[in-house]
Amino acid sequence: MTHADGNMSTQLLVENWSKSSVSDKAPNGKERQGTLLTITLKDPLYPNVHHLYYMAYKDVDMIECWTDVTNAEKTTVTLTQFYSSCMPIRRNNVYCHHLHGSWASEAQLVAEKLNTGLLEIKNKDGLRNATSDRQEVMFSLDGKGQENTGDVIGAALMYSGNYRITVDTDDSE
Repeated sequence: MTHADGNMSTQLLVENWSKSSVSDKAPNGKERQGTLLTITLKDPLYPNVHHLYYMAYKDVDMIECWTDVTNAEKTTVTLTQFYSSCMPIRRNNVYCHHLHGSWASEAQLVAEKLNTGLLEIKNKDGLRNATSDRQEVMFSLDGKGQENTGDVIGAALMYSGNYRITVDTDDSE
């Protein structure tokens, strides 16, 4: 974030958090119950507010997460980089599965063992992102993915346009 005074440093500190029970309508029209965790982050020097939201539904094994940033400065700030969520996974022998390909060879399944370092899946084609790397990933937590056994976590970006999914793996516990 570049502030109006030209400063490019932002230090986000947790100001507070809250947990609440919520209900909403599922796409099929049924009522859904869940728990919403809201974490509020603030910079000690600039009056910007960042909220991280994590919605856990009771009837499905799903966590929906999103972020909003509110500019409370008197002038415009420029958001230069924005990561919408973070999902820590503490396991060994994890594989990342994703789809890759270009015209006439779309949706080729790639399975990569996560080793120490970075794995980056990105697309800069805007709305054409269905023809190269896709914005969905699956993490197989017990070795290479199996059809009927093992623990997996699936993740997808909604309305992604250009995107970058970065998996940062280290061997610390």
